[in-house]
This record gives sequence, C-alpha cells and structure tokens, in this order.
Amino acid sequence: MTLKPFGVRLDKVSYLKFRYIAYINGRLTAQEARHVLLRYIMQYEQRHGKITTEQLEQLEERIMNGG
Repeated sequence: MTLKPFGVRLDKVSYLKFRYIAYINGRLTAQEARHVLLRYIMQYEQRHGKITTEQLEQLEERIMNGG
C-alpha cells in the first residue's frame, strides 16, 4: 500500500486539542489523523455503501479534466 501525504490546516487551539487527543490515545498526530480518517471512511461506507474502484476512477478522471 502506498501512503500519500495529506496536510490539514487547523487553528492553534484545534491543533493543540487534536495533539492532546492523539497523546491520550498513545499516537502521534499523523497516526491519530490516519486512524480518524479511516474510521470516517468506514462509517461513511456503512451508511452509503462501499465506494467502488469505478467511482474512484471516475473522480480521478473528473479532476484531471478540470471538473
């Protein structure tokens, strides 16, 4: 699996709160962010159905065509 870098901009207070949560959970902030995002994806797919490879390819095509 290839890991893609992903940056997020937060205000200072939100960042410090997120760091606190990561620390309490025994994770680095990057590990906590990955954990939260993967859990969010899983919950989304449980509600709306699995996101297919075809859907991802269609999105990539739209992005590449400027749409």
